[in-house]
Parts: sequence; C-alpha cells; structure tokens
Amino acid sequence: MFRAVLMLAGFFSFLSGCSIGNPYKKKNGKWFYDDYEIPDVKGKFQPLNNRCAKDDSTGFYRGSTGFESDGRSFAALDIHYAKDARRVFYCDTYRDGQEYFFYKHNRINTIREADAASFVLLDGSYAKDKNLVFCGGVPFPVADIASFEVLENGFTRDKVQGYYNEKPVSGSDGKTFTSVASHYAKDVKNVYYCFLDFNNPDAVSKISCSVIPGARPDSFQVLEGGYAKDDQHVFFNKNQLSINADGFELLTRGYARSGNAILYDGIAVKNADAATFSVVEPLTDDSTDARDASGRFSAGKKIRE
Repeated sequence: MFRAVLMLAGFFSFLSGCSIGNPYKKKNGKWFYDDYEIPDVKGKFQPLNNRCAKDDSTGFYRGSTGFESDGRSFAALDIHYAKDARRVFYCDTYRDGQEYFFYKHNRINTIREADAASFVLLDGSYAKDKNLVFCGGVPFPVADIASFEVLENGFTRDKVQGYYNEKPVSGSDGKTFTSVASHYAKDVKNVYYCFLDFNNPDAVSKISCSVIPGARPDSFQVLEGGYAKDDQHVFFNKNQLSINADGFELLTRGYARSGNAILYDGIAVKNADAATFSVVEPLTDDSTDARDASGRFSAGKKIRE
C-alpha cells in the first residue's frame, strides 16, 4: 500500500512538473534549471522563485530567456506573472501531443496592453492595472476597474455588475453580488446559476448564466448533489421543483425524500416507497444504490428482482 502511494505521488509529480525545493541550482560555477544548463549568464544570477530568475541583463522563466526583459528591474510577481520597469509578462507551459505530452515547453507572452507601473496582482490568475483587468494574462472588459474584486468559484464583481469566468452576469447588481457556492451566486434581487456549457455546439460562448426563477436570495442555500433550497422552494441545479421546502430531506447518491416522493437528480423515482426507502452504502457489485420494501434501485430506476 505504501509503495502504491509513493508511485502515485511520483506520477502526479511528473504531470505537474513539481520539483522538491528550488530547481535553480549552481553546480561547478554554472547555473542550472533542473538538469538544463543556463547559458550566457551575465553578472549576478538571482533565483526569484521556483520559476523566475534574473541576472544583470535579463529575466528568466524556467531557465529560458525567450523574451525581451530588463534584468535590473525584472521582478517575479508569482509563478506566472512577472514584470520589469516597462513590460508585464505572463509565463506558462504547454505539452505537445505529437511528443505524447512528455515534454514541457515554455510559453512566455509579453502583455503589450499592460501598464507596468500600475500593474498589480489580484487573487488566482487575475491582475489589473489602471486601464484593464486581466485573467491568465489576457485582458477583458469590466465596467469599473477601480472596484473590481475577485470572489470565489469563478465569480468576480465590480460596483456595477457581477461576472462569471470573465462574462458579465446579465442584470446583476455588483454592489451586492456574491458567490454562494460552485455555480451559484446571488445579489439583492436574484439567485444565479452559471456553468460552462459544452453541450451546445451552436453557442457563441460556452459560459451560461441565468436567473433561477422564484429563488429567494435572503434564504437561499446550496445543499449537496445538485440540490438547493430557500425557505419556500427546492431546486435542482437551476430548476425549481414542484415540492415544498418543508419536509424536504436530502439523502445521498443523488437521492432525496419529500413527503411521499423519492427524487433522484431532481426527478421523481417511479414505484419507490418513501416510507421504507433507504440508500445503500457502499454501492453493491450489481450497482444497487438504494432499496425499499419491495425492491432495489440503481441510479433512480427500479431493478427487477
């Protein structure tokens, strides 16, 4: 078991490219990034973090000088963003499928729209300067830069409106907009459900946000398994269910109970006896995940005995 854990940890370490300690090392008077010898070091070499470094002439990302920068003013802001006196950079890596994703390649972009003097990091991959807000080094428009702030779960806001993955949440009130949980946000007026929609090939944007009809922001809370409720209603994802919040009982494995009804992923389970219904833990070999007095169920459907 311990050997398996070590092998698994090593595999994920390979995928993430993580090194134990700082990969910048000096050996026999020469500087290396991991096993790569850094050529043409000029003057004093200084590692800044485990990605960025500088010498008297230029900045480095993972040992590479594949970008124009001023070493004297070069500074690492985090493992992706860096800047010098005149420029801002976003640095990352990619893998090539033709190489079976075995090697990491550096991708270093000069953010030409950024103002270095006023450029500051926010949370996550967000940053801003006096003119623009950026995510992953890419600028995107916001209504008010000065009040822009990062929330959680992909949500951000300024004093005018909320955003989900850099797309404005239509009709939202920025001053009261807040993240509730993954996919959910609310303001003083509405509750919103947002997700990345990859099932609609005709959509111009894969980002979808909509108001949850009937949801009451003051009492709205997210449960588990896709369920949510307020003091009057129960919801599954963005859909209001035709049941009352009083007496609603969340089970597990996507099941819930409401009065005489059993629900699976928000849909009533046919031929289920709510009084004797229970979820099976753990899942059996034949995929039985629930039982009642008359039979077994799998993913919300009754299994013939």
